Amino acid sequence: VFLYSSFILRNLVKSCGLLKRHLTTMSATVSSSSNVALFENGELISTDTSSEEFLKSFPRGAYSSARTVGRSAIFNLERHVSRLINAAQTIALDEGTIEHLKEYLPSNDNMRERMIKEVGASVKKYVDMYGAESELKITFLYTGWANKSTPCLYIHLAPLKAFSTSVKVQVLGKPRERAEAKDSRWVSERQQYTTKKREDVNEIILLGEGGKLPEGSETNFYVLQDGKIVTASEGILFGSVRDTVLQAAQKLNIPVEFRTPTLDTISSWEGAMISSTSRLLLPVEGIYVGDPPTLHRLESPPKLLTLKDLVVQMVKEESTAF
Repeated sequence: VFLYSSFILRNLVKSCGLLKRHLTTMSATVSSSSNVALFENGELISTDTSSEEFLKSFPRGAYSSARTVGRSAIFNLERHVSRLINAAQTIALDEGTIEHLKEYLPSNDNMRERMIKEVGASVKKYVDMYGAESELKITFLYTGWANKSTPCLYIHLAPLKAFSTSVKVQVLGKPRERAEAKDSRWVSERQQYTTKKREDVNEIILLGEGGKLPEGSETNFYVLQDGKIVTASEGILFGSVRDTVLQAAQKLNIPVEFRTPTLDTISSWEGAMISSTSRLLLPVEGIYVGDPPTLHRLESPPKLLTLKDLVVQMVKEESTAF
């Protein structure tokens, strides 16, 4: 495997005008992750950094996390295309750079075509380097317009984590601002919470006013209560798997109530779940609450397990070949 050295990275001149200090910061923090690759506009630029390190090191931008299906397709590509474009517009408005971004912002069709082309080429290069042993996590970052340069599309590839059949979560932190936009700045902001979570915890559930539990730090959150799925419909990022979960619930005739779950009703929960691109849908076996944290055990009723299996099946059906 050909590895790009930190020396080479420090001396690269980026075509989209990103300052060299961002590459220096990124390559100075070598990840323990193996078999990773970072591409800029289809060209390999790094094999030694995790997706989180990359997102924290580069300038603020619109990002989205996808996954391969059978190493030859992307799940829910249309949502990732829309997410990148919408988040870029939100961030540019926030930074006062929207007029510059408008010069380069592609249409959905153009971005879709570009993403399919670059993912296909990047995955081929990745497989040539590392082989094809597992599904891949794909992290897109669209950035670079803030310094009046041409925006770039970055693609980070890494093996998809294998999760257990159920997970523990911990109530910690507070909801993000502008949750509807997938802003790379959140990757750094959530670190203050992730460093405090217990070692056996898979995900943090953010705690809002009045004990509301809108979402996880990188997942959507659901509670089974009175035979219905209860999940927030505002103040959250609508994850790419969330729509599939709701469609699967409809197919199984499981009612859905769109309201934010609250911590004070935990004793009446029949179960809970989290969903994300990498996890798909996972039952929550326990939730830590308070300081010091106390574990509340949760059951996984048969209807949740059936829902989980149907989501996996539907993900395969909703993927776009590249």
